[in-house]
Amino acid sequence: MTARRAALFLLVGLGACATPGQVRRVETQVAVMQREQERQDSARAADLDQIIAAQGRLIDSLAVINRNMGIAKGEMSAEFLEVRRQLLTVQTLQGQSQTRLNELRSQLEARQDALTVSPPLDSTLRDKLPVDRLGAVSTVSPGRPVNETPPVPSAEQIFQQSMVQLNRGSPTTARIGFRELLRLHPLSPRVADAMFGIGQSFEGSQPDSALAYFAEAAALSERMAK
Repeated sequence: MTARRAALFLLVGLGACATPGQVRRVETQVAVMQREQERQDSARAADLDQIIAAQGRLIDSLAVINRNMGIAKGEMSAEFLEVRRQLLTVQTLQGQSQTRLNELRSQLEARQDALTVSPPLDSTLRDKLPVDRLGAVSTVSPGRPVNETPPVPSAEQIFQQSMVQLNRGSPTTARIGFRELLRLHPLSPRVADAMFGIGQSFEGSQPDSALAYFAEAAALSERMAK
């Protein structure tokens, strides 16, 4: 706009003393300058429109990014809370399992302390013992003097007979045999095997007890190996 005004002022100033040809040349120059100015104004307007459009797209992109970040943050927070809840559940279950294991270990130690007392005879074993005239189970073998003590079976014999009962599907009978081995032969190398056998007899009915006996059998094996 300043150039146009200067050209107009120049044209007016020269109008009084310039020839017609000079006036036309000045007019042509002014027209060229005006078209150039209009072209530049159009180019600036187009550039400004592009800048405004780019700015709008940038704002839209930032809005989408912020929205996605908010969604992702919410999902991550939910996942974190879920993981934390599961971790707390696992820790609680682990604590309960440890407490249960300690209880079973205490029960097992109490049972070991009470191994000096013979367990009650199973009905299957009672049927195999002789019966006296009063119908009571007799611990004296036929043909043996009353005052003679019956021979104590070896740890290997008791273990093998108990394994036979376990393999036949009689875990209760097998368990009595294994416990009898622990009572009669507490220092035998078969003690750890008997513990493991008791654990096997509990697998189908009391898995927690089975795990406790398996752990005790492993600990006994380690102590005996040393």
